[in-house]
Amino acid sequence: MLVACGRGSVGESSAPGHLAGRSLPAGWTEESRSTYDEKTIFEYIDGGAERYLRQGFRRLYAARYVDAARDELTVDLYDMGKPENAAAIFADTRVPKPRPVAGCDSAEAHDYGLQLRHGRIYGEVTVLRVDPALQVAAAAFARAVCAQ
Repeated sequence: MLVACGRGSVGESSAPGHLAGRSLPAGWTEESRSTYDEKTIFEYIDGGAERYLRQGFRRLYAARYVDAARDELTVDLYDMGKPENAAAIFADTRVPKPRPVAGCDSAEAHDYGLQLRHGRIYGEVTVLRVDPALQVAAAAFARAVCAQ
């Protein structure tokens, strides 16, 4: 289940947001979360926010997760308002040596995480180092997002 949390309100009870605790892949806990709108997105993205705003950006749900080994990953979910807006951002974002990921409308993995599109959501899961276990975790987070 995705829930709206963080700074500000979403305004729609069915709006996508942060992953709820029960949706997290096993062994991972949420360390922090924030929510940004069209006025505050610049606090999170230093340069490049305009490309999201031009495509109908509504909100960014950013969260950091850790596991028992203190590995970290971040999940950034951009509510783009419409599926075609999320598709445009996904198509405009190139990842090195993309590998397909099942379970989302579109998803591509790379060594440091993955990008996904599901409905009106464009998302990025980022890991800090190249590690097959972290790549498996990133895919599990993508599936949790896309199962909503």
